[in-house]
Amino acid sequence: MRRFDRTVFYVSLAFFCAVIARQVYLFILTCSLFCPVLVCDDSEQELGETQGDAQIVLQFVLKNAGWSSLVIESAKPACGSGNDLEVQEFSPLTLRPGEQRTLSVLFRPRLLKGNVVKKVVVVSNDNRHPRKVLSVRATVIPVTPPSEGVAPLLAPPPPP
Repeated sequence: MRRFDRTVFYVSLAFFCAVIARQVYLFILTCSLFCPVLVCDDSEQELGETQGDAQIVLQFVLKNAGWSSLVIESAKPACGSGNDLEVQEFSPLTLRPGEQRTLSVLFRPRLLKGNVVKKVVVVSNDNRHPRKVLSVRATVIPVTPPSEGVAPLLAPPPPP
């Protein structure tokens, strides 16, 4: 009789655990399906070699791949990127499921040289990734000022 009681207990326990595991799985699946999801297909843009005096406007396409509204609260340069990156004309916005918008970022590498990586942080109500990092990679070639006594090529002629 005792062996039968143990078998019933273990079978009941296994069944109970399976039911609980299924409920947890369904809960997680439901939450992940109906939550907003921020997607940026090209979250890392490579510029290659860039002159130090260049001003380059980059376009990041932000899309809501979830099933509920996505609220993009802010988009700001990451710490250390504030002088070199500027998010243009951003205001908090709401994207319906499947909707997309373009985020414009101005890259000005005037004081940089060599290989650089600058980042923009996008804060949203995406449950999985509330802070999405967009990055810009470039090899900056510094602009050298002309030497003293040497006239620039396109300078007007000196007055008589």
